[in-house]
Amino acid sequence: MLVRSRFGFSWAAVAVVFAVLGVSRTPAHTQEVPRNITLLIGFAAGGGYDTFGRLIARHWGRHLPGNPTIVPQNMPGGGSLVVANLIYNVAPKDGSQLGLFASSAALEPVIGNPQAKFETGRFTWIGNMNKDVAACAAWTASGIRSWDDAVARGARFGGVGLSAPTTQHAAFFKNVLGAPIKIIVGYGGTNDVNLAMQRGEVDASCGMFVSSVKGPYARDVEAGNLKMIIQLGRDNHPAFGDAVNIYSLLRTPQDHE
Repeated sequence: MLVRSRFGFSWAAVAVVFAVLGVSRTPAHTQEVPRNITLLIGFAAGGGYDTFGRLIARHWGRHLPGNPTIVPQNMPGGGSLVVANLIYNVAPKDGSQLGLFASSAALEPVIGNPQAKFETGRFTWIGNMNKDVAACAAWTASGIRSWDDAVARGARFGGVGLSAPTTQHAAFFKNVLGAPIKIIVGYGGTNDVNLAMQRGEVDASCGMFVSSVKGPYARDVEAGNLKMIIQLGRDNHPAFGDAVNIYSLLRTPQDHE
């Protein structure tokens, strides 16, 4: 499920989506399955998308005709736009290459990003692994423990690419809520942003989904190093503790659309 506001953001986001066969609409089950299938993951190793991608790569082949080997390959860039563009325009249309990219990237053609060289509706979609809710968190060594702290200190948010949730959500805070935050873009994935927070390069990161908070970043959260400061679902999620809800900060009816 993609949930789109008029700003093009997916507050209740799909954690993993797959596209196969580029612009072909031939059902995948009617085609011969290759012996080896490459699963291109649009983010760097260690983050939520990488975790989901490698999990499905380990087991999926047993459920396909011929039991092909699924080989995961990280290809970060542009918040996963690199993978989306490659699958649509370059990859062979025989099912030998699959793409895993962010739901937010799928919205980029709709909001007019010229770097999105694809038509979202012409991918052959295979499925998703879960429906997830996002939040943003700060590294507590920065002194930021709440959304008010982030605003008061002009927090530095690390971003992956312009189409990634890490950047899109922070840009919403800056451009719509008027938060005086800074966005530093160019990291390979949320794991890279997490390391940048530990080094003191940035203070906070968005793209913290429930699956990430309970998975790769659970130890940081439990140790008190990573503090959720704002959550983006319609309803508060217990995984995000006392983080303020985005909807309580929206100022006009149009902001809710």
